[in-house]
Formats: sequence, C-alpha cells, structure tokens
Amino acid sequence: MSTEQLLLKLADLHKQATKERSHFYVGSILMECATALMELEDRLTKLNAKVFLSKTADWRSIAIAPRDGTEVLLGWDYGELVLSGHWHSFRGRDEWTTSRGPYAGRHDPTHWMPIPEPPK
Repeated sequence: MSTEQLLLKLADLHKQATKERSHFYVGSILMECATALMELEDRLTKLNAKVFLSKTADWRSIAIAPRDGTEVLLGWDYGELVLSGHWHSFRGRDEWTTSRGPYAGRHDPTHWMPIPEPPK
C-alpha cells in the first residue's frame, strides 16, 4: 500500500469512527488506525535515515569503531536505520547495544560515526 493510500485509509477510518455508535466497532477502527499509523511511522523513520545517510560524509567502517563504551551513531549498509549505540561487554559477551536493544550477531551495524555537536 502506498503512503497516499495509507493516508486515505486513515481519513476514511476517521470518518467511519465519527459516524459509528458501537463501541466494539469503534475499537476495531481504532486498531486499524493504529496499525496504519505504525506503518507510516516506520516509513518515515526509514526515509529520515536514508536522507541522513546520504547527506553525511563522516561514516566509517565498523571495524575501526571504538570499543570502549563511547556512544556513537550506528548505520547499516542497507541504509534504512540509524541508531545511537555503544559497544558493550558483559560476562564474556561482546555486542553493539542500541536504543532498540542489543544487536549481537544479527544484522550487526556496518558503519559508525561520532555523534555530532547539537545545533546552536
């Protein structure tokens, strides 16, 4: 489903919910809305990551990333995800840990860069 179709679906669901009197049916409509909104959020996250990756020249190979717990930006070669994270060693287990949790061995990041200074 295209983004435009998702937005049209949300508008239609909103229209249905405002006309409906049954709480059960409105709950069902709200669940459909939530699903469509999560899909839109996922698409925006991926789009933002692609734009960020395309405009940033300081990406480095993950092979030379700091392994001392320094927080860095992590990127993946498929270009759909950018997360902050750090190398974490605990009880003999080494892995990249991000805001979405550990990434031990599954889809490890391929690139990193220092976190830039905030805008002034």
